[in-house]
Amino acid sequence: MKKGIWKLGLHLSVILLVAGIVFTAPAFAARPVTHEIVVSKDNDGDFNTITEALNSIADASAANPYRITVKPGVYSEAVTMKSYVDIVGSGQENTTITYNGSNDTITWPNSSQSTLENLTVTITPAGIWGDNLIYIRNDARAIIRNVKILSDGSVNQYGSVNEGIRTRSGSELQIFNSEIILASGQWQPSFGINFHGNSLLVSGCLIELSGVAGSWDLGIASEGITGTIINTTVKIKSQNGGYGITGSNTEIMNSNVSVETVTDSYGSYGIVGTGNRIYNSIIASSTETNPVDTVGVDGYSDTTIINSTVSGTVYGYKAGSGYNNINNSVVSGGTLGIYKGGTFKIGASQIEGGHNGVGGVDKVVNCHDGNFNPLPDL
Repeated sequence: MKKGIWKLGLHLSVILLVAGIVFTAPAFAARPVTHEIVVSKDNDGDFNTITEALNSIADASAANPYRITVKPGVYSEAVTMKSYVDIVGSGQENTTITYNGSNDTITWPNSSQSTLENLTVTITPAGIWGDNLIYIRNDARAIIRNVKILSDGSVNQYGSVNEGIRTRSGSELQIFNSEIILASGQWQPSFGINFHGNSLLVSGCLIELSGVAGSWDLGIASEGITGTIINTTVKIKSQNGGYGITGSNTEIMNSNVSVETVTDSYGSYGIVGTGNRIYNSIIASSTETNPVDTVGVDGYSDTTIINSTVSGTVYGYKAGSGYNNINNSVVSGGTLGIYKGGTFKIGASQIEGGHNGVGGVDKVVNCHDGNFNPLPDL
């Protein structure tokens, strides 16, 4: 084992300046690594499998962390992470962990904390419902960096996989510079990230989902306490519906979310939720055939959109209850640019398709249509 190796590269914070506001998403603190174990399929490391290396560690702690360095190769095994043991591959194109069975490929056990980076994770589903590639259990803290999470293209009865990443209550997830690329089956949708924990940070990632007849898909379901999505692209191309991002009290910044569906039987939405804040982003939702429920942003209540472009085949923005604010943005819809359910305030924006705001209740100030004709102030 090699000692005295310093673990570099953990982000201490992610900071974004938007319209004079500084957003800070704290990351887990970096820690020194006192032990390194090398895994190699070519018999030139300490072990031939990742599981053997993990099983050899009995004394990992905050004061005595380990790193398992995985050399190039395809490692066919289900991996269960350990606290204070980080797994680092030799690059996405060089190191692959894959599993053909009824379990998840990578699992963080309850209350564990560790990092996975620089490799690819795939799975060949065994059950009729498919499986998760990465499963983060209750109260676990996971960092994922420079990892490709990939459906291998095989399809079981209902689909390839259920979820790229699934988390449970109390968990925390930070994922940086990674890709999640999945395909759904006939009836079972795919989720890129299905988050049910305390804190989610997604930075610099690509999440791309596609589905066949009968399917619908969801890019990021942020059902936790807080969520931050920065510099991330979410692409959904599905048959009967799709959702780019769902969640509450989530900040979405410098990101691009697109949902393209053939029909919107299950709805087609770029972003859905309560209390979301959208800055410097492009959100689009489109449906090819008989669109009824295709919306760029469906703000259930208290949604803020600043410096962004939002479009939907039916509605660009659907304002729910509470107070909804749009400023310095472009909003367009085939039926209405902005459809009100609650109240809204719109300033210095381009509204294509009009709105159904009510004077004395809603505010529309210094706005124009797609031909730059001024809209009446409310």
